[in-house]
Amino acid sequence: MPSPSNTKELPSARDFLNNDSVVGSLLGDAAGEAGADVAIPPRLERARPDHSKPLSLPGAGDGAEIDAAGGGEHLTIDATSAPAGATYNRPMSFTSVQKIRFHDVDGAGIVYYPQFFHLCHAAFEDFFDTVASLPYPALIRDRRLGFPTVAIESTFTAPLVYGDVAVVDLSVEKVGRTSVTFAYRIRRRRDGAACFEARVTTVLIDLDSQRPQPLPDELRTIFEQYLGG
Repeated sequence: MPSPSNTKELPSARDFLNNDSVVGSLLGDAAGEAGADVAIPPRLERARPDHSKPLSLPGAGDGAEIDAAGGGEHLTIDATSAPAGATYNRPMSFTSVQKIRFHDVDGAGIVYYPQFFHLCHAAFEDFFDTVASLPYPALIRDRRLGFPTVAIESTFTAPLVYGDVAVVDLSVEKVGRTSVTFAYRIRRRRDGAACFEARVTTVLIDLDSQRPQPLPDELRTIFEQYLGG
């Protein structure tokens, strides 16, 4: 992360959360800088991540399998190198499989709508744990960096119930100087029904100063590999 002496003065997190023009500037930054073409590798061939080292390129375990059935490569990460249920769906998207628990359901017997955002954030954490060499808790605890959400657009199309398995697909829509916009799609595994979609814009901030920070090159490289999933 650049030293304070080399970092341009930026608005605080409180400033951009309370100022529509600053939020608009952040979103415009993401839109303006994500237009360049990004080369996507034809398949994933990666080494096991080492969480003892600084952030590096995405990793996959030795037990990963390629399953070309179903019209595309499907890279499944073994339990020694990824959170339970986490898989690579395609080179440009990441998939996290999550079971709907008792506490996810409301009095109507369906998943309470804010829990869909919890499923998205769980997929976001799985993405870091599986793809980056630094898990998200370590990014917060050791680097003192985080990605608060500054904008959300969402659509609900079908319910989930207790006992369902939610398949959460994550891809990256835009990468700006300090911001990243993620796209989430949630479907029911039992019948493939589309349940939820969201577009979530986040900004990297220093958790101590509460100021936006430029994306480190290591993270930018990872995010750009998942553009357009």
